[in-house]
Amino acid sequence: MLQPGDKVSLRRTGEKGIVMGILTDGRLEVVLDKSGMEVPYYPDELVRQHIEPDLKSIEQSLKQPQAVSSPQPVAQQKEPQQAEPAKPTDNTPARLTRGPLPPKSAITETGFLFALVPDFDPMGQVAGYRLWLVNDMRRHFLLEGQFDGVTFSAVLQPGACYSPHRLYMFECDHNHPLIWQLTELFSDDSKAELGQGQIKIRSKLFTTQTEAVPALHDYGHVHILHDGSEPKPQEESLAEYTRKHTKKPVAPAPVVRVVPKIDPVAYAEFVREIDLHIEHLVPDPAKLDVQETLNVQLAAFDKYVARAIYLGVDQVTVIHGKGAGKLRSEVQRRLRAMPEVAQLTMTYKGMLNDGVTVAHFKR
Repeated sequence: MLQPGDKVSLRRTGEKGIVMGILTDGRLEVVLDKSGMEVPYYPDELVRQHIEPDLKSIEQSLKQPQAVSSPQPVAQQKEPQQAEPAKPTDNTPARLTRGPLPPKSAITETGFLFALVPDFDPMGQVAGYRLWLVNDMRRHFLLEGQFDGVTFSAVLQPGACYSPHRLYMFECDHNHPLIWQLTELFSDDSKAELGQGQIKIRSKLFTTQTEAVPALHDYGHVHILHDGSEPKPQEESLAEYTRKHTKKPVAPAPVVRVVPKIDPVAYAEFVREIDLHIEHLVPDPAKLDVQETLNVQLAAFDKYVARAIYLGVDQVTVIHGKGAGKLRSEVQRRLRAMPEVAQLTMTYKGMLNDGVTVAHFKR
């Protein structure tokens, strides 16, 4: 188990330091050799340094003869003098105290930064850390976020800084993340969202070397939140590509039957039966030959059926006679080709009759 005074090194970076004390939560207070910063770490983040003995110096000391002092009379013995306190060697770092501050640096276009800057107590020791959000770019940004239940919003000009919170030493492992959102502001009042994210306050944030914080007259642990570049478009997933480029099945258009406005008088007066015998169609049928007779009969049939469909009657009876069957075949052929006809029957007044065709229309 590590104790105060043990020399250790960090597992992550290899930086060396010395244990100065044990905190109440079990972490060890370590002073780093290079930066002199005093940072708390958990024991599993540290490795004890093993110091090998100098064998040559031990061997030389054994070879030298040691002088044996003769006993002195009691009266001549001197009182023991108090030992002087040991002077600190160069290998033992002193506790961190505030040193000379760096000059305020100019804008370096590094990006939008997150910095942990130590706060010192009156004795010159680190009492906590101040969280800083630094605009290290020559652009204007709107910073919005939340930390420890407090919502903040600030417009940061080039080189400006904003501090939303101060951490004490016991808060270096904080339960609440720092949530941030960065929006660039343009001179024409337009905006462009650059990015968003969150930072968990953990001990590893304090393991980086301290450096001069841009736009601040101080040192701290600096991390880049956003480099200021435009967000890259996300690659389209296979599922999204398939969804966009797959043709959806087109449903057939519904059949809309246009029902005309029917004159009720014409509907009531329409006769549901037609006789195609030639003597009922022309006054002098003897003057017509066979083909002319068939043409007159079919013309009368077409006109009659079209009128029936227009009026929306349910059925009509066509009397075409038996004969040679030419008129019957043509009438039935034309009726079957009509989409309005549902079926054909050959009954007349309740009896089967092949000289009559009854056409039933779709409703």
